[in-house]
Amino acid sequence: MTYEQEIPYRDSTPLRNLKIGAVLSGNHDMRMESSPSQRYTNICPENFLMYLLPSCTKVNDPSFLASCNTRSRYKMSAAEKQADFEEAKQKMWKPPFDARFPNQNQTRNCWQNYVDYFRCQKLKGEEYAPCEYFKRVYTHLCPGFWVEQWDEQRENGCFPAKI
Repeated sequence: MTYEQEIPYRDSTPLRNLKIGAVLSGNHDMRMESSPSQRYTNICPENFLMYLLPSCTKVNDPSFLASCNTRSRYKMSAAEKQADFEEAKQKMWKPPFDARFPNQNQTRNCWQNYVDYFRCQKLKGEEYAPCEYFKRVYTHLCPGFWVEQWDEQRENGCFPAKI
């Protein structure tokens, strides 16, 4: 049973040459053009739904091509799944709970870790590895424009904390 209807794009522009039946039958070399300058190809069945979203992935996107060429998670052995899980777990780091800042607003936590990082560097030296913990926390919690502003204040000598 194949469906030969075209799938409408979210902004109601039909995707030319993209048919459900072709994707379900495993023909992954279909081309889709929303305009002559934009071409998308390499449709993976597991990534099929992303073509219904407003931002489609282009051919030259390496992460998209890598997802098409890697083995399916269903075909992976238990050891490979465990290794994948451990790798993903290391990448998804979040600062641990700090009892000094129990509230939802983490602004003071951000500020304190920023100050602690530079105090630690001043006392122990710039190559002291445990200081990197403070940097990791403040880069995770603080918005970038705050850090840029504080860096400028430190350079100008008008930073409000004693470092």
